[in-house]
Amino acid sequence: MDRLACVDAPAFALQLLLRQRPQWRAQPAAVVERDAPHGAIVAVNEAARSCGVLPGMRYAAALALCPQLCATEVAAEQIADGVEQTCKLLRRRSPHVEPSAEEPGVFWLDARGLEAWIESDEAVLAERTTSVRGPAGQVTTNRAAAHRTRQTAESPLTRWARSTRTLLAAAGLECALVVGFTHFGVYAVAKALRGARVLVFEREDDEHDFARRVPLRRLALEPRTRAELEQLGVLTIDDFLRLPEAGLRLRYGEALAQLHALASRARRRELAPRPPGEWPSAAVDLDFPTNSLEALIALCGELLGPLLTHLARRDERAAALALRLRLEDGSVVEERLEPAQPTLAGADFERLLRLRLARQKFARSVEHLSVSVRPTPALAPTSELFALARGREPAAAQRAFAVLRAAFGEGCVVRAQLLSAHLPEAGFCWVPMDAVQPPQPRPEPPPVLVRRLLAHPLPLPSRSRHEEDGWLLRGVSHGPVLRLHGPYPLQGGWWRAEVARDYHYAEMHNGALLWIYFDRVRRRWFLQGSVS
Repeated sequence: MDRLACVDAPAFALQLLLRQRPQWRAQPAAVVERDAPHGAIVAVNEAARSCGVLPGMRYAAALALCPQLCATEVAAEQIADGVEQTCKLLRRRSPHVEPSAEEPGVFWLDARGLEAWIESDEAVLAERTTSVRGPAGQVTTNRAAAHRTRQTAESPLTRWARSTRTLLAAAGLECALVVGFTHFGVYAVAKALRGARVLVFEREDDEHDFARRVPLRRLALEPRTRAELEQLGVLTIDDFLRLPEAGLRLRYGEALAQLHALASRARRRELAPRPPGEWPSAAVDLDFPTNSLEALIALCGELLGPLLTHLARRDERAAALALRLRLEDGSVVEERLEPAQPTLAGADFERLLRLRLARQKFARSVEHLSVSVRPTPALAPTSELFALARGREPAAAQRAFAVLRAAFGEGCVVRAQLLSAHLPEAGFCWVPMDAVQPPQPRPEPPPVLVRRLLAHPLPLPSRSRHEEDGWLLRGVSHGPVLRLHGPYPLQGGWWRAEVARDYHYAEMHNGALLWIYFDRVRRRWFLQGSVS
């Protein structure tokens, strides 16, 4: 049976800060995004939360609620280092550890099969304790026996959870640890415990019932969304589960709809552990700072060669490259590149680097350069040995996408994804396209009309009351309107800005079929698109 554990170190950035400033521990304290009145609150302790200070607030608003609030910034590098150090500690208790990408301080651990390891480890420890002899040998034996008697009533996972929390406390991290069955369930319960205790569930239904009673404000929701839900009386996860998932997706987006699916157990999320080990890297300090593109490319090639050779010895490939440049004024420029597929060809990375750095204009010369690569296991392409030759080459398309991303940024290769929305212009969004999907044509595609939308509706001339059949929508070139089909009314959006439209299909004299609507709020006609 799958068992998961969740470790929640509340206000993780703040706990890292309190290691440096222990005098703030007894006071309301917070971490801000930037030390300015409009800087957002990132993390707070319980003393600040009791005063009404919540993550997402502005620094000025938090000071108005709690004038004695102590706050400052914590660099992203310090948080990343703290997460990595905590992962190293937790890997001593479980081989698979997944840190949260959205909430630093939240970690999931694989707790499957740990019972036998825990019992054998404790048996060895008890044998070593009992074998101690000397003037106080009998006392030591009695203490070991009493310790075993006290632990007999606890399950092995409970003892494992307590010892894991003790290990983190010794490193200066106060946390809550919950062992259960589902990814969301253990997370929600751990957030409700506020870093105070250990809890182990033996049944999945018990975990689900406990999670339903967790206050919604304990979860990391967007502040505006949280405020709107509270105004609707949605205060707990149980209230949240009573809302329709489709309505949440339409009103708040895909992220909140997925959270609803996880909370209701309609969708299961698998553990995605971070592999141990760091990226192989190499760095060089330049005797003569430079901002020459050719010199920087040559230096990157010299540093990259030994790294790729090191990966080849380990039967690995480079799946990504991270470049870090420190300029003379102390500023840092960081770039990340991914080839079409993991490779050991330095020329592929040099070509992508040339495209990316050609767009950069450095204010100062580069004095320090470091390169690191993300390793990934090499996969033998045995499945393609007997594949038939194809007219199209997907690998070439992947290489072209990698070149486009290097030249114009990571978000330049996208595809359209349909959404469930009542407005036509909101019925789709653009999502990144990582891989080429092969076409799947139908044997005999039926003839259909395609409705093409404009990015922004175009205003049309007003309709004459005396010339109903002579309305020139698009000027003389399209001719007058022959027939109007409709209206098809559409109304909604009362929670933000009211939308009231009457849609029509207009047959033009030149044969075009236009899709238009009359905006009853603004009392104007607009062109939404065309049909062909």
